[in-house]
Amino acid sequence: MFKSLRLQFLLALSLCALSAGRQALAADLPEYRPALLTHGQHSLVNLIDADSLVKRGQGSATVMFNFVVSSLGFAGGINFYRGTPHSDMLGQEVVRRCNQAQFSPAIFRHQPVDVFVCGTATLIMKDGKPHLRIYLNQEESDLVNGNDFISPQFVITPGFSKFRTFYEPPNSSGHSGIGSAAINVDATGHVTSSKVAYEYPAGMGFGQEVAGRVTEAVFVPGFRNGKLTPGRFTWTLTFDRTGPSMPTG
Repeated sequence: MFKSLRLQFLLALSLCALSAGRQALAADLPEYRPALLTHGQHSLVNLIDADSLVKRGQGSATVMFNFVVSSLGFAGGINFYRGTPHSDMLGQEVVRRCNQAQFSPAIFRHQPVDVFVCGTATLIMKDGKPHLRIYLNQEESDLVNGNDFISPQFVITPGFSKFRTFYEPPNSSGHSGIGSAAINVDATGHVTSSKVAYEYPAGMGFGQEVAGRVTEAVFVPGFRNGKLTPGRFTWTLTFDRTGPSMPTG
């Protein structure tokens, strides 16, 4: 009996210590931090061999893609969905290498979270040499000027918002499509406004499905020049015949 009570006491003590350790760890984390590209051999930009792409025939190109970064820093659900003409080779390489890359996970309210990230990869030939750049945003003005801006990142981890999932629009009749919303997010990650920016095919409701339901979600706020900032950005979701391509868990 005494051994059983002692075991229960030690177990309770261990659980208290574990809880205290987690609280201390959370206190050491920033309130907000976006998922980031890492440095070194496992960084996405270093895993992509630009010289090899050029030798295989890839010229200057730009692709837009989205993916999930888990709370452990691994990528999944990668989707290359838009690019300049003749950019397929670059897009396929981005998708392949994302699966091998390590990212710095996002932090929301002092906790590591899973987030949905938008990115842009550009390959530019300059002075006969390829130059690869990867940005964690898709805003035209920031991309053109090479600004240090990271778009707000959709928090997928349950428990932080009322959001559940996106649905196939009733008028889409099983078609694939794309919906984009122009979203304003404040410095706490809450959506203050959202409206349809683009949809394809038109008239099937993909844009409204994104713009309407995203108001229930929360985001890791945007960061400009390393500092948290409220702001407006464009957020895109692709739908296939089985539903939205964004994982929700």
